[in-house]
Amino acid sequence: MPLANPADPAVQAVFLYRHNSTDDQAEAGTIKNQQDFLRNFAALYGLNVVGEHWDEGVSGTVPLDQRPDGRRLVEAIRTRPGAAVLVYRLDRLGRTLRTLLEAHDALEGAGVTIRSATEPFDTGTPIGKFLFQLLASLAELERLTIAERMALGKSRVAKAGKWVGGPIPFGYDVDAEGYLVPSDRVVEQVGITEAELARELFVRIAGGSSTMAEAARLSALGVPCQCPGRRRAGGVDLGRLCPLAAPS
Repeated sequence: MPLANPADPAVQAVFLYRHNSTDDQAEAGTIKNQQDFLRNFAALYGLNVVGEHWDEGVSGTVPLDQRPDGRRLVEAIRTRPGAAVLVYRLDRLGRTLRTLLEAHDALEGAGVTIRSATEPFDTGTPIGKFLFQLLASLAELERLTIAERMALGKSRVAKAGKWVGGPIPFGYDVDAEGYLVPSDRVVEQVGITEAELARELFVRIAGGSSTMAEAARLSALGVPCQCPGRRRAGGVDLGRLCPLAAPS
């Protein structure tokens, strides 16, 4: 079908908005696909694209007006009442019910509606508003379900004795299979391994010493605050900080 003339006042002006919560290069293809999809969608339906805004590496729980390009989008729509914000999918606008409703209120207050290129709603109609609220609730349910599964997965890995991420605890290392094992790295200043030093500290504190006293003692012995970097399977240097030495 022939495309509409953007200069025609009957042609709706739209702002394209795409958001993703990570800047991982593995998602670069998906991000580009969303961008191309929105542009092609606008061209197919004869929409007049008056702005494009792309937020990357920002959590979907962050309010729209607190994201770099989201803030610019909110500022831009104030000059275009009657326009629409076109998203690939509703959860690209936000990942919590509150965030989505706040985005809706901000856009509606400027006389701007929300359209999805892959979902059957347009907040410019009563049924569209109803579907928006329904899909917003489903987006939050999906986010909470994923978070619950991730927490259960981490708990299962931790119970198996594997490390789930972050700085490795003092006195431990991670073997090639990802399990926490006592560290045999020697702390030269005291002539014992990290694992032995950690056990000694627990014994001393249980016997009446304090963490401040032990930190001062280790500093006096020359134990550095910055512990040597630890490496996981794959050779990732964690460079963790030792929590035992007192600050200088």
